[in-house]
Amino acid sequence: MAGAIKKFAEFDLAGDQVPNAPARDSGVHGTHTAGTIVGRPVSKGRFGVAPDAQLASAMVIEGGQVIERILAGMDWVIGEGARVLSMSLGLRGFTPAFQSVIDALRAANVLPVIASGNEGPRTSRSPGNYANVLSIGAIDVHDVVPDFSSSQSFNRAINPLCPVIVAPGVAITSCVPGKKYETMNGTSMATPHVAGLAALLLQARPTATADQLEAAIIGSCARPEAMEEARANHGVPDAVRAYELLTGSQLPATQVSVAPRRRTPAKKRSARGRSSSHPPRSVAKKMARRPKVAASRRAARKKSPSKRRPA
Repeated sequence: MAGAIKKFAEFDLAGDQVPNAPARDSGVHGTHTAGTIVGRPVSKGRFGVAPDAQLASAMVIEGGQVIERILAGMDWVIGEGARVLSMSLGLRGFTPAFQSVIDALRAANVLPVIASGNEGPRTSRSPGNYANVLSIGAIDVHDVVPDFSSSQSFNRAINPLCPVIVAPGVAITSCVPGKKYETMNGTSMATPHVAGLAALLLQARPTATADQLEAAIIGSCARPEAMEEARANHGVPDAVRAYELLTGSQLPATQVSVAPRRRTPAKKRSARGRSSSHPPRSVAKKMARRPKVAASRRAARKKSPSKRRPA
């Protein structure tokens, strides 16, 4: 992904920034999610929702004082001027440990786009289950919410249901270290699709606030009749509709790239796209500014030897 990483920071096991750390991955997960946001042209074509965006990437896992490392990375993001935070990570259950930094991100006009988790119904992860984040669940190519995608209701007035929306998270192909590619499943894979969409919308309207971005994305969503509200909430975003809501104008036809898709009822059509399985319809033409997207990596968690969870 030449030119995709503009800034990089690594935080050690105690949560302190490693001076002059070179860009690297502690595994494959971070590279895979980053590729879905800003994939570049490759020999077999191209992938990535926002190919003109650049990343400010923070490596905050695996191991050590995980909460301190994640918090340090999120704080770093604010200082780097990122406009979108893509976090395919989380701690099981609800913990308020991240609330103050999430509040600081919103105050700094950064949109937090965070995975809901991979433990299925009636479960979720923090901070993806907070009321003031755009939490993301997964769907497959048939608009079905997979069993692993977390969803949970909370007794609160704002965003009582997690996730807020869903995006492609099954059989998603992206890059991994070593100039290779892998196909993975998880809400981790769904989250960067929405972060990439937010970056595209910022290209169209650089002055948009985080609240305006969030409102346009949610407002563009449709939920197919077969998709349970408790599992998908607002449903699947449509990038072209989000563009229209954010800018107040129609996207010129020459800027719309839509992959072939099956027909669904006219008022219930959900987004398809050109990267991985069926990401949201993408605003394909290059625009003047490159939005900066912060990408954090997923928190470590133990996996049962008898049943491995999706990434």
